[in-house]
Amino acid sequence: THTHTHRMRSAPLLLRAALLVLAACSSSASSQDSSLPFRILFAEHHNLTYGTFDLAALHAQGYTHAAFSGIECTATFSHVAGAPFFSQDGLDFIAAVKKDLASQVQLAKAAGLRVVVSCDLLSFPTQLLERYAAAMLVPGPKAQSDCIGYKKFAQGCISILRNETQSMLAHMFDEIFAAFPQVDGIMIRYGENSPCGGPATRPVGKEWAGNSPFLPQQPFDSLAVYINLLREEICVKRNKTLVFRTWDTYTNRFHSNVSFYEAVTARVPPHPQLIFSIKHTMLDFWRRVAFNPTIGVGSHHQIVEACVGNILSGSGAYPNYVAGPVINFFEENQVKIGLRDLVNTSSPHYAPQLAGLQVVYQGPASYPTTAQPVVSPGTDASPIVVQPPQAWTQAELAVLGQWAANTSRAEKDLFVQFARKVWTVTESDGLLLHQLLTMAMTANLKGQHCEAFDVPVNQERDRPTANWILQFALGGLNLDGTSYNGLNGTVCNAADPSHCLVFPYLFEHHLFPTALQEKQDAVALYTAMLALLDQGVHSLPSSLRAWMRVSILYGQALFRVVAAGWEVMAQGYVWDHTPPPRNSSALCRALPPYDAAWQAYVQLPVTAPQECAALYTRDTWRRFAGSHGMQQSVDAYRAVCGGVL
Repeated sequence: THTHTHRMRSAPLLLRAALLVLAACSSSASSQDSSLPFRILFAEHHNLTYGTFDLAALHAQGYTHAAFSGIECTATFSHVAGAPFFSQDGLDFIAAVKKDLASQVQLAKAAGLRVVVSCDLLSFPTQLLERYAAAMLVPGPKAQSDCIGYKKFAQGCISILRNETQSMLAHMFDEIFAAFPQVDGIMIRYGENSPCGGPATRPVGKEWAGNSPFLPQQPFDSLAVYINLLREEICVKRNKTLVFRTWDTYTNRFHSNVSFYEAVTARVPPHPQLIFSIKHTMLDFWRRVAFNPTIGVGSHHQIVEACVGNILSGSGAYPNYVAGPVINFFEENQVKIGLRDLVNTSSPHYAPQLAGLQVVYQGPASYPTTAQPVVSPGTDASPIVVQPPQAWTQAELAVLGQWAANTSRAEKDLFVQFARKVWTVTESDGLLLHQLLTMAMTANLKGQHCEAFDVPVNQERDRPTANWILQFALGGLNLDGTSYNGLNGTVCNAADPSHCLVFPYLFEHHLFPTALQEKQDAVALYTAMLALLDQGVHSLPSSLRAWMRVSILYGQALFRVVAAGWEVMAQGYVWDHTPPPRNSSALCRALPPYDAAWQAYVQLPVTAPQECAALYTRDTWRRFAGSHGMQQSVDAYRAVCGGVL
């Protein structure tokens, strides 16, 4: 619980690349009648105007702002000495981004939405950095490891503390706002940096480089200087909104460490147009992670981020519904806090700083709905294609937007209202569908996480075991000591070790039976959800019923693969760590159920091609070269049973 000493004035907001739901409560509103003035929807991996989104409908659901990405990719720095800094291909790319972004802004404005555009900074043309390296980089020896970024400049880290860097940012904003005067604000992503043009393996991608402004040697000053510069350029000079996303996935830094957050924000004077955007979790959008303790701290406006169509939870391929727990609370968290507590003046968690809600949409709106896409190395975008009507994410978006527009409404009532209006079901069926999605949230927690490890080891403060199943891939064991990731292993990303320790911990503490039962419980819940739909819900239109049924079957089949795969890997791990003589019968009995589960899973799109989402892969873990998927682990143990690799 935090002591709140400042009651914040409401302020207009504009946020990031796509559409975000931002909901803000005014200083004088109570929990019974308040609305959050800033309700933003942001489609993180694609573009809201390309997919199935109806922007006017989103506005009607309560959203006030659309957020779009890529504005930093429109700056040419043509007025800087030494220009041009791009090849003709680079200039053509910039022109295309400019045209595309102008179209997005126009569509959003026509729908009645205000617009914010997202920036990944510090990002500059590579040729500009080469010319001005001596004046823009951290002085001293080249030290790329001292800054954060996916495409860092070869000669070293760009320093926000250098005057030339600050001057270049001012040039960028001059150019951006001259080209897009109708934009209402800028949203800044601080914790990661992905410069324009895609990976450096692409010709155009090589023309940009950059890194986060955070400098570990001067953590507070580097961020405070950066935010104050943005405040001056965006809020003071132009009276535009600045939304600063604090996320950095560290519990000892800006995003979720109260002392760090206070040390930085105390160096920045409040401004009505300056807002800090904070994920509701201490880390990323994972389960079994504590509520973010920096929410409700300090004297600045804040908005809370929630994620819909989460790429870490299937992108909507199987039932998932975060609107309920985001508004109310997550069942697994030790301290039960939701948005409803933040707006309730009687709650010990009341946060007068709260100015809105940002809904980060990661779902499949802009992906094709026919062919299975090919994943390119270096991409984070989820390839999980979900066929229309994408009903679960549709419900999440509507409920979050409508609640933020009127926080006096109960989440369940809003869901039933949505189900009756959009899905045309009866009130009783709406309540049953809400029950079904509540069951799904429990099932997904059991299928994707590991309570026997996460609770005693991670304690809601470290990366949970959820990352073994990531975006579009089922991970496995690190069997040869070379894999980037595994549920066990001697080699592991030093900054992200927790999920590599899962199987050793379970083995040492005799917890494999508990963990494996948890996976079976997930399957049982999906079986119960299917029965609830088939036997209890009667008023759904036939096509929507068919889609929902296949989506539940998808979750059931996927978690059967998970349960069977964990059984093989657990028995294999025991085999590997048991001295001879040892009995392989349990391991060998586990293989046929795994093969049967996988065959049932891959049959789903064959039997239901119009409803079934694209499938997870079992052949790799995410995008990292040499990483092991579940299949490599299972196949390695076939040899024990006389099988063929």
